[in-house]
Amino acid sequence: MTATDFLSPDNRERTLDPCGFMPALASRIVGMGGQETPGDPAYAFHTEYVPCGVGTAVFTLRPIDLSATRGNLTVRIGAISTAPGAVGRTVKMAMIPLADFAVTGEMQLSVKTKNGVLYAVIGLIYGSTDATADDIHIHLEVTPSDDPAAEEEVKASYSAFGHEVARPTSQLAAHGPATLAAPVSQVCTRGQFEDAAFAQAAASLGLDGEGDLRQWRLAYAYRVLESYGVVQSGARGLGYMIEADPLPARLAADGCGVVAAAHAGEVRGKKRLTSIDDLRYAHVGSSERFHEAVDFQAVDDWTVPDDLGEFDFCWSTGAVDLLASQQDVIQFIKGSLRPLKIGGLAVHVLPFDPAPSVLAHREGGPLFTRGDIERLAFDIVSFGHEIAQVKFGTSDDRALGVIGLVLRKGESTFF
Repeated sequence: MTATDFLSPDNRERTLDPCGFMPALASRIVGMGGQETPGDPAYAFHTEYVPCGVGTAVFTLRPIDLSATRGNLTVRIGAISTAPGAVGRTVKMAMIPLADFAVTGEMQLSVKTKNGVLYAVIGLIYGSTDATADDIHIHLEVTPSDDPAAEEEVKASYSAFGHEVARPTSQLAAHGPATLAAPVSQVCTRGQFEDAAFAQAAASLGLDGEGDLRQWRLAYAYRVLESYGVVQSGARGLGYMIEADPLPARLAADGCGVVAAAHAGEVRGKKRLTSIDDLRYAHVGSSERFHEAVDFQAVDDWTVPDDLGEFDFCWSTGAVDLLASQQDVIQFIKGSLRPLKIGGLAVHVLPFDPAPSVLAHREGGPLFTRGDIERLAFDIVSFGHEIAQVKFGTSDDRALGVIGLVLRKGESTFF
């Protein structure tokens, strides 16, 4: 069945089997699913993937004899392209206390849909619950669009670059050493300076490969953008910059379009950025390509003008150093998702305190502890976006003074 076939007049509504994708797996909701232990302990249900064509799909969930006094149900709408090798993505998310769900008896999620993409409903329950139910009826109704430009509009709102960054929320904190060969959200450690991926990234950026925090910030940001598939010809990126560095030149040489958003005010100890010529690195890429692909934009308080359009990715390696509090940093990180297309990637480097003390601030910006980062990660997820799992270092390779975060914008109007 093709996506267009699904939109035939007799097939615009259907009921989805809540456990149709993995019927053998046991659900967190007692009375549903099979007997096998799922790989994700939060698993509650997962429908089959279905095509919806171009239009609006409304998924209505109605529990049958649900009983619960504790626990929250997180519902995600997953989407995957029919193209070979495609990776699934979360395009919408909502959460409801199971006790409320039992009383209201219904919840709905709607998404804009397009041809060549399959959609599924996924239910997850994190933490303890006593939920039982006979079933959950999941009704899908598709309203096709008669506007021939609708599909192009939907496509335009999604980034065509990159892939999934998130693991299940129950696995946000990951074990094992952090590497630049396979970067996630992670602290800087001494071991990463000995990683061949660091040397390769430093060479690509025209750096000498010395093991200092500034070079790690730049190498990490570039490795994330490269590893998650947004360093491609045609991708468009936004950099929040307080000093000249080689990332705009490198990304331009790789085929990306770049807007360098430079802080308009004075930055202590750094040369003020006043024009595109301040960003040119003569030993990275060609001057012709640089001036063709990079635009300069002075900004106040990291407020990006709406007329700059939408981006496939953004990054910052020192922007948060100008902010006064953790809350300011959190608002900046959330706000950085606003100019991105759905599915757009954000990478930010923050100051990190590996041994929390009474000092919550240093000259150059607020410090973040492990607890702060974990709370921020769950906050990002709760707003319908994604964050790559976090590695905080190991006893043999301890964290140094910075941490990088990898985020992906979901189909959410909350930031």
